[in-house]
Amino acid sequence: MVATRGVMAGLAGLGLVALPATAQFSDDFDDGAAAGRWTAPIVDSEFGTFDGTVDFAFDYSTVGIASAPNSVGGTTTGLFMEVNLTDDGSVDEGESIVVLPTVIGSTIPAGDFSLTMDVFYVFDPSVSGSTEYGTFGVFAAAPNAPADNTINDDAPFRFGLSNGNGLAWQASGDAGSFTDLLRYEDPGNADAGSQTGLGAWDDLAPGSVPGVGTGPGATGPAGDWVAVEISSTAGIVEWKFNGVTLDSFDNTGGTFSGGTPLLGYNDPFNSSSGGRAHYIVFDNVELIPEPATAALLGLGGLAMLRRRSA
Repeated sequence: MVATRGVMAGLAGLGLVALPATAQFSDDFDDGAAAGRWTAPIVDSEFGTFDGTVDFAFDYSTVGIASAPNSVGGTTTGLFMEVNLTDDGSVDEGESIVVLPTVIGSTIPAGDFSLTMDVFYVFDPSVSGSTEYGTFGVFAAAPNAPADNTINDDAPFRFGLSNGNGLAWQASGDAGSFTDLLRYEDPGNADAGSQTGLGAWDDLAPGSVPGVGTGPGATGPAGDWVAVEISSTAGIVEWKFNGVTLDSFDNTGGTFSGGTPLLGYNDPFNSSSGGRAHYIVFDNVELIPEPATAALLGLGGLAMLRRRSA
C-alpha cells in the first residue's frame, strides 16, 4: 500500500494538486444591479411598518469608509442597512430586517462550505450601550410573509420576538449589552425554534478576536472592517469574526439543510438611528463549497499512481 504522504507527493509531482476554492455564489455589489439578485427587505416590526433603509448600491466612501479588505481595485460599493430612523415614542418600536439571495447558485450546498463577507458597523459613539445587531445566517427557507411587516418569524429578533429563519447569529456593533452575541434556530422557517444568548463582547479576553476593540466601539467590532464567516466542516457549523470562532453548532444530524444565506440588521429598542447614527455595510459576500479539489482530476491521477507504484 502506498502511504498517504507518498500519494500526495506523487500527485504534486504530476501536477494533480487541490485547486483554489471557487465561489458558488458571490456578490461584490459593484455593478449597481444587486437589488435584482436579492429579495426586497423582509421585515419583522413591532409597529408593523418598515422604518429603515436598504441600499444595494451604496457608495460607502461617501461616509468616509475605506474600501473593504477583499474588494478588487479599491471599489467602495456595498449593501447598506439601517433601522428605526424615527423615535415613535415611549413604546418599543424595534424591528429586524433581512435579505436573501435569489439567483441560481445561492443555495447552501450539501457537505462542507464557507460563507464569507466583509462587514462594517457604524454607531454613534456618544450613545452608550447601543444595541443594533448585524445578522448573519445560513439555511434560510422562503419567508413566511415577505410583504407583511408585522412579526411573522422571518427575521431574527431578540427577546423571543422572532426565532428567525434557518440557523443565524447576531452580533452588536459595540459592547452595549450583556447579550451582544446571539444564536437563532428555526429549521425550515417553521415559526418555531429557539434563540440563545452567547454573552457579551466584554466576556472575551482582550485581543482574543483580532481587530475587535480597536474602533470607537471599545470592545465591539464597530469602526473597522470585520471578516465574518460561517463555515461547515463535517457537520459542525462555526461562526467566526476575524478568524476566531465565536460559536459552533452541531448539525451532524442534518437538522438544517438547503436554503440560502441570510444577511440583516436588528434594533430591538425604540431608539432613533436617524442621521446615519447606526448602520451596517456588507461587501464581498461569497458562498464557497469546500474542499474544492476538482475531485483530483476525476481520480485519474490516483489510477496512474497505482500503476506506477505496482
